[in-house]
Amino acid sequence: MSNLGRYQLGQEVTFLVLCKNASGVPADPDACPKVDVYSPTGKPVSGQGVPILDAQATTGLFSGRVLLDERFATGQYHLVVRYQVTSHHGSEMLLFEVMPGGGATGQVIALYAYERPQATFLVQQRTTGRIYKGKNPRCP
Repeated sequence: MSNLGRYQLGQEVTFLVLCKNASGVPADPDACPKVDVYSPTGKPVSGQGVPILDAQATTGLFSGRVLLDERFATGQYHLVVRYQVTSHHGSEMLLFEVMPGGGATGQVIALYAYERPQATFLVQQRTTGRIYKGKNPRCP
């Protein structure tokens, strides 16, 4: 069991998985590995496939990301990765902790200021893919 570290809401947890056959040799699985995230109480939070990192460079190496959005709260979470290489079923458990702070809507990755006579409007794109807008009124 590996510890991935501490994160705040809005950040991404990145992890690597090396799939191996029954002999312990790295091998490409029959299908894309699946990752499930479990809350501190043991309830499933999310599940998704894990994409391959570089098929030509390294055999069986996969890299995944989990965005810490509003589904997550403070506490310790478990990532369980499952894969199958021929008749061998492999799995790996990883831990990470969500610390207080941050924002569940993600971090601002793009910002545009749209100036009008009555106010300056700000349009933001967040890492979650959402668009937020607001205005900054001018004082007379």
